[in-house]
Amino acid sequence: MYYDGWLFVISPKVFESMFNMREEYEKRAKEAIEGFEEAGVCLSNKNKMTEWLLSHINILRGMYEVYDTGIHNQATPDQIEQMIETYELDQRFSLEYVRQDGQIELEVDKYEHTWKLLKLLSGKYAEDEIMGTQWEIDSGQRL
Repeated sequence: MYYDGWLFVISPKVFESMFNMREEYEKRAKEAIEGFEEAGVCLSNKNKMTEWLLSHINILRGMYEVYDTGIHNQATPDQIEQMIETYELDQRFSLEYVRQDGQIELEVDKYEHTWKLLKLLSGKYAEDEIMGTQWEIDSGQRL
């Protein structure tokens, strides 16, 4: 539906396949990964991790959001490490990281935890000030 200059899509997957958006998503996801690397946020076992981040249209959509918001140009290794430690992501999931020479190297051992890596890269964790509860944004899950 189109209204007042805005296009509303009920089913993103159908819309994306209709306009063959996968190619654009992949291109932007690769640019985001390169941007993270330039900022010192690297992927361990880069081929496998990149393949996982490019494997599914929903993950690609999330990577496009990272690109579109410029997070890959703003995030620092210190910020990424702080988020991992604050939300204990390395203890809750198969996320591992190593700090070396001012860089941070990230890896997940299980494909299903690629979503957690994506949420980390897109800054999708928060803590509410009222209850002090930690949240995974989008999914609305308490940690």
